[in-house]
Amino acid sequence: MFKILAVICSLSGECHPFITEEGHEYRTLQECDRKAEEVITKLYGELKNLYEFESIKVGCVSADWTPPTN
Repeated sequence: MFKILAVICSLSGECHPFITEEGHEYRTLQECDRKAEEVITKLYGELKNLYEFESIKVGCVSADWTPPTN
């Protein structure tokens, strides 16, 4: 099982990982990858005009992955 992880970085160099659809898991990596492509298109469209926005990475991780805590 897989879930979608997005990492959004600002011009200041701060990066923030988050799970895009909390509680939703995909059975196969292929299914997750297809949905991740939709997610990155949507997120980029929403963020591209923000001055602070630097980059975004979206991909699939194991369903049991959790973001690191500081």
